[in-house]
Amino acid sequence: MSSMRNADYSARARDFNAKKTKLKALRQKVLDKNPDEFYFGMVSQKGPTTSGKNSTGTLNGDKGNKVLDQDAVRLFKTQDLGY
Repeated sequence: MSSMRNADYSARARDFNAKKTKLKALRQKVLDKNPDEFYFGMVSQKGPTTSGKNSTGTLNGDKGNKVLDQDAVRLFKTQDLGY
């Protein structure tokens, strides 16, 4: 009976350590990622039909854009008008 418990424990420990290693690798991958890189797959979709021919096309999520202060927005608008 104890060998069954040991086998179960060993299997669970192996699985746990494999998951821990995988999470560590994913965390490192996130740290190495370019913050300016963007793919539309990174944005979650919301709605009753999220894929297929009946897709609503509604996208939800943070696209990683930085909020500009009011002075920067005014500057960009004057530059746009000048162009």
